Amino acid sequence: MREVSEAEERRVQEQVDAWIETVMRDYVRAMDVGDGAVLVIGRRRFVVRGGELLPGD
Repeated sequence: MREVSEAEERRVQEQVDAWIETVMRDYVRAMDVGDGAVLVIGRRRFVVRGGELLPGD
């Protein structure tokens, strides 16, 4: 296994933080839209139903 530099670790953490921020923003947007809104995270699909985020069909 290779050693990871602090710069690489920091860059990856920044990418992860940006991805999480995007997912959270999309989640809030989907919940604001309400029933029927679809949220895709990676390969998973979720649907807002009754004020809850549920696995998509």
